[in-house]
Amino acid sequence: MGSISKSDKNIFEVKRIVQNLGTKESEKKQHNIRIAIQKINDLQLKPGQVFSFWHFVNFPTYKGGYLKSRAIQNNKILEEIGGGICQLSGLIYYLALHCNLEIIERHYHSIDIYKEEERFTPLGSDATVYFGYKDLVFINNQAVSFQFKLN
Repeated sequence: MGSISKSDKNIFEVKRIVQNLGTKESEKKQHNIRIAIQKINDLQLKPGQVFSFWHFVNFPTYKGGYLKSRAIQNNKILEEIGGGICQLSGLIYYLALHCNLEIIERHYHSIDIYKEEERFTPLGSDATVYFGYKDLVFINNQAVSFQFKLN
């Protein structure tokens, strides 16, 4: 499981977002997550600013470097371009909760596919995203700015 820390300057660092489970599927998911991380790493969220996962990450495409990986749609596990990036949205949601940021939109997965030791956030605190249908959106309702530092 990754670790989350908060520095004195409201910079949140998420370490070990993806674990190397040694499978081809895991490698594709890690690849997709790394691409999405590049889109939001060092992003500063100022007071009153709205964060939308899809606004910053954008639609995952082959041209954008994404690969097909495991995704959940309509209670089924399948492969889609950009599959696995909901692990990142789940971690961002978990951070937003801990910062007491105002959640505007969040969706949970339709099925639970993880064993307890594999969870990247506690059960029930995930946030799935599906471009055009499901987003993670929150507003920085605090008096300070926050910055994403993801690695």
